[in-house]
Amino acid sequence: NFSKGNIYYQSRFLRSNMYNRTMNFGKLMPHFSMLPTIPRFTYLDQMYSLLFKGPLDNNNINIHMTGDTIYATSDSSASSVFDINTLETIRLLDPLFTRHISAAHPQKQVGGNDTINYLCDPTNLILRIYRDSSDGIRTFIGHVKLDHAPLIHSFAVTKDYVIIFHYPLDMNTAALVTGACSVVEIMRWMKDRNVVAYVFDLHSSYSAGPKYKFNIPPFFSMHCINAFQENYEERTVITVDLIAYPDAEFIASKDTYGTLDLMRDPSQIIESNSHKMRPEMRRIQMNIPNKQYKRSKIPTNGKFVDNSIIHSEDLICTMNSICSHTFEMPCINKKLRGSPYQFVYGITTSHMFKKWGITKTCIDSTYKLWTAPVNHFPSEPIFVSKPKSLEEDDGVVLSIVLDGIKNASYILCLDAHTMNEISTTYLPVIIPFDVHGKWFANN
Repeated sequence: NFSKGNIYYQSRFLRSNMYNRTMNFGKLMPHFSMLPTIPRFTYLDQMYSLLFKGPLDNNNINIHMTGDTIYATSDSSASSVFDINTLETIRLLDPLFTRHISAAHPQKQVGGNDTINYLCDPTNLILRIYRDSSDGIRTFIGHVKLDHAPLIHSFAVTKDYVIIFHYPLDMNTAALVTGACSVVEIMRWMKDRNVVAYVFDLHSSYSAGPKYKFNIPPFFSMHCINAFQENYEERTVITVDLIAYPDAEFIASKDTYGTLDLMRDPSQIIESNSHKMRPEMRRIQMNIPNKQYKRSKIPTNGKFVDNSIIHSEDLICTMNSICSHTFEMPCINKKLRGSPYQFVYGITTSHMFKKWGITKTCIDSTYKLWTAPVNHFPSEPIFVSKPKSLEEDDGVVLSIVLDGIKNASYILCLDAHTMNEISTTYLPVIIPFDVHGKWFANN
């Protein structure tokens, strides 16, 4: 908490089902995780974890707010509601859905306080789009039957549409009974298959199928940056900006992301593998013609066009790179969500993760950079605008940085316009590289 020039810090474990079971038994309980444990659970332990029927609520990815309800999320549907002042765990967000696949990045409805997310039942592979109102009412507004289990960490929302990208990353659940004990061990990238983009009507009064569908050349993404629509007389153009990889090898391969042996001995990392962690900012645009200007019925299936010309009388989609440098963990001024914008902030690395920094990238590909000192590792930047600000970048950028020299962590505050350092404030605890966070204003 920031108040009158001072910074106040507190932390507390979520009292999740995983936490409570572990404390009761006095040891880490067997579970199915994103990455394998070392030492690995035994085969009997793995079978036990698969038979467990409780909520999958080990929520350590993101924070979201719907109305006055604040909760922690993961890629499971069992989100944990907590008190923002005491950090006490209160309840599950929805006890009816605790074992479904979901997005760790729920999206606010543009211009409103409702939350949009999806649920996917891994037993029947039906993905369902829902809206949670600020007073806790859940309404299902879309659905689609998938042909393989999804890993859709985030998605896009505009004023009128929800865009879901279903990537050609298969999760072979049958491998769980043959010894696999983590998500990365059952992943398989299907290089010859396209990404399928499903476009849903956000204002549907019932759970309808996708309004449009596009097949896009294969890529993988974890994080959408922003999405907006521009309504013209004859057409609507949907723009989605995201962080894209050529494939999912950075997360599915055994020699990149999260491999404990490589983190213990980085000299094992070879240059030929570095391409797996080179994300780029891409812009996907979908041209949807207006029915009254098109004589024939608009087809459900659009086509991909490999160029930057988006205005057309056809239902088409394009995809192009925006900038030449790489970054991840994108963040924008949330006042511009669902609208055209200029700036996005993110983490950048180079020289095989030896040099780190925070970048401010403009959609014209120019950028400014704060360079971290040697052995300092910044986490996701969070943009906070100044009260009553008029300019998009009038504010500060916050990041928690791990100082590997002092073996300590500090809060970094940058001027969002210039990317110059304003202050560093060391914390009473060590916080390793984290993933996502949110800024909540005290009104």
